[in-house]
Amino acid sequence: MTVNHSRFSPLLLDEEEFNVVECLATMDCPRLAHMESGTLYVCTRSLFFDPDDVTWPIVRIPFATSSSLESNQALNTMTIATSSYAMMKVNGRDEPYTFVKEKRDVSVTFRLTYAHVVVDHIHAYTQQMVALSRLPQADSLKFQEMFLEGIEEAHRFDVGMLLEPFTERVLVELDAIMQSQLAKERGKFVVGDRGVYFQPLNDVSGRGQAEAPCEMVRGVLRRQSAHMDVGLEIAIDDIQPGKPRRGSRNGTWLIVFRSVDDREAAFLSLSGLLAEASRLSTRPPVLDTLHHDQELSAVTRAWQRGEVSNFEYLMYCNVAANRSFNDLAQYPVFPWVLQDYTSEELDLSDPGIYRDLSKPVGALNPTRLEAFRRRYLEMAEGEDDMFLYGTHFSCPAYVLFWLVRRMAAHQLRLQGGKFDAPDRLFHGVPDSFESVLNSTSDVKELIPEMYGQDASFLKNDMCLPLGRRQNGTPVGDVQLPAWAKGSPDEFLRIHRAALESDHVSSRLHLWIDLIFGVHQRSLEKDNVFRSITYGSDGIGAAAEDAAERAKHRLEIEEFGAFPRQIFFAEHPARIPPKGAARKKGALSTPTGTIPGIELMRFFTKSMLHC
Repeated sequence: MTVNHSRFSPLLLDEEEFNVVECLATMDCPRLAHMESGTLYVCTRSLFFDPDDVTWPIVRIPFATSSSLESNQALNTMTIATSSYAMMKVNGRDEPYTFVKEKRDVSVTFRLTYAHVVVDHIHAYTQQMVALSRLPQADSLKFQEMFLEGIEEAHRFDVGMLLEPFTERVLVELDAIMQSQLAKERGKFVVGDRGVYFQPLNDVSGRGQAEAPCEMVRGVLRRQSAHMDVGLEIAIDDIQPGKPRRGSRNGTWLIVFRSVDDREAAFLSLSGLLAEASRLSTRPPVLDTLHHDQELSAVTRAWQRGEVSNFEYLMYCNVAANRSFNDLAQYPVFPWVLQDYTSEELDLSDPGIYRDLSKPVGALNPTRLEAFRRRYLEMAEGEDDMFLYGTHFSCPAYVLFWLVRRMAAHQLRLQGGKFDAPDRLFHGVPDSFESVLNSTSDVKELIPEMYGQDASFLKNDMCLPLGRRQNGTPVGDVQLPAWAKGSPDEFLRIHRAALESDHVSSRLHLWIDLIFGVHQRSLEKDNVFRSITYGSDGIGAAAEDAAERAKHRLEIEEFGAFPRQIFFAEHPARIPPKGAARKKGALSTPTGTIPGIELMRFFTKSMLHC
């Protein structure tokens, strides 16, 4: 038997679904397995059974299709009758789920392994979740949140897990969610006087408690989640690389709190602690200053002088404007800079190969733009939400469009257990640019990876079954422009060189105005999207009500979100180089003592490996 090292993951859950309780059990069902041992997970919308033997699939039983639920205290068993179920993660592989619809109900019996795990307790939780699944969505979300908050309030942080259990004081303890892209874990966020912690209610990720001593915290940034001011992002650096450490989750933590008051309590406590701890440090942490006028102006001037590359400056703008690698709804956004993806060779000194950076993607094709403008004028007769573009330049579906080969489990989660249709998957760079140039439903920009150094997202190294397009062509490795000579690494090298070219450098400020600045919502610049993407409508109501918050998050995930506006006057142009041209594609040059630059580089290195 191949032993299971926990295949279960928050990525297997539906949106707004959370794990409630888990226990060791056996599963008995003539249609599925006979007395197979594993772990039972009771979640808010379904039961999951994760067998110990990875050659068996994880089984998901949705409550919405269950007809009965019974328990037997004497036998320590619980039996659920269902007409449908899903099977997933056979041999641990991220492949489309198998959905089974039975002609009549089948009974599945779970026998809890340990006597001290009372079946009535598990049954009571499951019964409540089954009842919630029968309610209208708004009511179900409302009562689910009340139920989960009750569990959270009854749960206390285990002080035995502090770095110094006998001497360390807990300064703040708050209910929160740790978010890593589409995976979300509920738990306790704690600031102690020696460090910061996140202790999950149920360790469904298998990673245990997250912890970091004060000296490992590189920065703390206030964040929005679905346009609500309830998040913190904490940069964690390992002071002793390579040395095993309990609770190690280096990189960045994105923590989402219940309210802005909770977020501020956490930020003030943590920033005060870090300020005290770093008095003698040569590298004090950055405390949410990246978007402040003084620091932002200093970075902009460094970019103008050529001391910061275009790549790094765009990364800085993204991080300062609330974009995060941990939130696919607010993932960093980069521009298309080329318009030639068909030539055999590319001359980077030829202005004709470049995209017009003064226009949003939707305005690059004049014929298509006229159609968008006509629709906008027709809306003026009665529509409250007037827009040129009904889709956005960035949202989770678009991020995963680019990254499906690297993040298969995430697309399965977003697409309900399947990959998108082969003709809608990222098949080739030339095809994708042709689509954003001509399609009325495609105006997406790029992601940082398209200018990075890791080409793995362009290769189907995991042999994912992505299907065949309508013309019979299999979807495998990404088809590259002819000028890349079949090499993903060469494609990234040339693409990065184009980004750092003098032509792009002289015009990049125009694109920054559209995305991060004064022309975010400008009809004159043909840059108007749905109101929901700007975060100006309905946020107050959403912040007060759990169901409204959930609805708002779903809308943001569907339509996308604009970055926070960080420039309030037209962005200055880059100063043309004197003498020898700048070195194309340089990652960075010395930038003095601007703390935010170093924090941005840490974000980039930890998340992009470049």
